[in-house]
Amino acid sequence: MISSLAGFVEAVGVGCSLLDVGDSTGMVAREVAKRFGLEPTVLDPALDEIETAKRAGLDGIVGSLETFETTKKYHLILSCRSIEHLFDLRGSLLKMRDLLADQGLLYVDSIDFLECCRLRGGGPGSDEN
Repeated sequence: MISSLAGFVEAVGVGCSLLDVGDSTGMVAREVAKRFGLEPTVLDPALDEIETAKRAGLDGIVGSLETFETTKKYHLILSCRSIEHLFDLRGSLLKMRDLLADQGLLYVDSIDFLECCRLRGGGPGSDEN
């Protein structure tokens, strides 16, 4: 994932801000921030996870994207395998757009639903249809 961002994020610049939506302990945010010189913030509803992120030196906010309010703009927003947990997808995507700084970047990936079905059964190619 970091290598796929390389050609885009380096244009953002050192000292810019990163918001990672749903990163729990901040492992992804920490690595992306370290690679690109960004100031990371992790937003997650789990208090224990955010406390772990804070102990690792990250700014952590307990909450959900749907209720998150700030005037801060972020140069990179990540939603790695967490977008399927959002209650209001359209509203959340619009909110992320509003949280982006000018020329900011949004990176979203999702769990491969069909692969999950194949592994757990019930999906295309399984015997449990």
